[in-house]
Amino acid sequence: MSVQSFNPESLNTSQRAAVEHDGTHLLIVAGPGTGKTRTLVCRIARLAKTLSAGRQILAVTFTNKAADEMRERLTALDAALSEKVEVGTFHAFALQLLRRYRKRLSFPLGFTVITPDEAEALAAELMPAASRRERRDCLLRLSAWKATLQPNSNDPALEALRSALRARGLVDFDDILRDAVLLLRDNSDLAREVRQRYPFVMVDEYQDVNAIQVELLRLLAGEAQDAPGVRLTVIGDPNQAIYGFRGSEAGSFRDFDRTFAPCRAISLNENYRSAGNLLAAGGQVIKAGSSFPVPELVARIQDEGRLAVHEAAGEKAEARFVADEIARLVGGFGHHDQGAHAAGDGHGYAFGDIAVLFRLKTQSHALEEALAKAGLPFRTCGVRPPSLSLASRQALKTARDLSSLTAELERLAAADPVLAENMERVTTLLASSASVTEFLDRLSLETPEDVFNSRAGKVSLLTLHAAKGLEFPVVFIVGCESGLLPLKAD
Repeated sequence: MSVQSFNPESLNTSQRAAVEHDGTHLLIVAGPGTGKTRTLVCRIARLAKTLSAGRQILAVTFTNKAADEMRERLTALDAALSEKVEVGTFHAFALQLLRRYRKRLSFPLGFTVITPDEAEALAAELMPAASRRERRDCLLRLSAWKATLQPNSNDPALEALRSALRARGLVDFDDILRDAVLLLRDNSDLAREVRQRYPFVMVDEYQDVNAIQVELLRLLAGEAQDAPGVRLTVIGDPNQAIYGFRGSEAGSFRDFDRTFAPCRAISLNENYRSAGNLLAAGGQVIKAGSSFPVPELVARIQDEGRLAVHEAAGEKAEARFVADEIARLVGGFGHHDQGAHAAGDGHGYAFGDIAVLFRLKTQSHALEEALAKAGLPFRTCGVRPPSLSLASRQALKTARDLSSLTAELERLAAADPVLAENMERVTTLLASSASVTEFLDRLSLETPEDVFNSRAGKVSLLTLHAAKGLEFPVVFIVGCESGLLPLKAD
């Protein structure tokens, strides 16, 4: 379907209102299963028709996987959109700014992005007498300070670590956002140039933004009198905010109308994903902890879902129950009594249709043991490294060009099982990279969630964070007990 032939009648009333809105910033409150991505993609497609030469729509997401999905949706709607829309994560966009305008920066032109585990290795080198917990605490404090945008931390340990990073031409994930904000804030001519390039900025999962990301958006939007063509569209669900431990603030949703005035708010509440009884059950939980008024979801599919609650004697018993139920659901593998706790009818499910969700990474151990003992194939996300080990990433930084990089990757894959397992995705990244630097940047910004294949023919063991955005016909949620889910901090 081309942009020109796009039919707004294919959307419901609220979706159409969001797609067709003009004139001010827009806040879209979208509950789960309400067509959030579809609405955003259709809005992008409509606004793309209004762009003049040399301008693009900037679409920002929180994960590379979400960015890939949005690109695929846009291409399916109209292949020409790939030239009119730039899609990426906050970090990818900010890093692109730093690369494009690196001569304005106060650190080496050829800077290198380091991953969290590389930052930990550097901290261990600089703080050999400190415990691992003490080093991690130092890194967390450094991260928190960077988000303040203050010039000095007044903490000798943080200043030493910060100086060591800059002396070696290294930037971490926090530096990427901080320095992009400072770049725009301190260079008004550059900020105007960026605003002219992106008259429309779209933000997915807005409930997960933190203060420095809000500041980046504020600088992109500019003041109304300075950049009358720049308009923000943000979409998300404040009751799905999950990155508070990374500094995200659901309050950004409540403050949007003040931070980005004038604006209009539109709510999407027609759910096309879940049965009515499942929405009702989930709605009870959401309502109890809601911090933002979100309309009650209305089910638009008529099938009834199956909801079962099982009380286990402990973590191991719970894991055994899950393993037995999975075996029964795929047929012929288990020996559990097929009684009242069934989660389905036992027919037509494959291992890849099933997910087991948990709050903490440590909860995966009992599940892995139970599934392995039962001979059930599984993959764990949220507790795995990204597609390359630290040693492999360091070796790739010595490559002179893409040809030598390819040869080095092939050599490393023979000895690095993590790389070998993820070689297909790494090769895809390589094929779409124009330089060694671009490839290493994109690789550094990958997360375990990005390399996780939820349809690999295995049961998915996922933290709740890693499961965001994924869908499965059968889902087990373990550890539903006071203090754990929801988590109560000590």
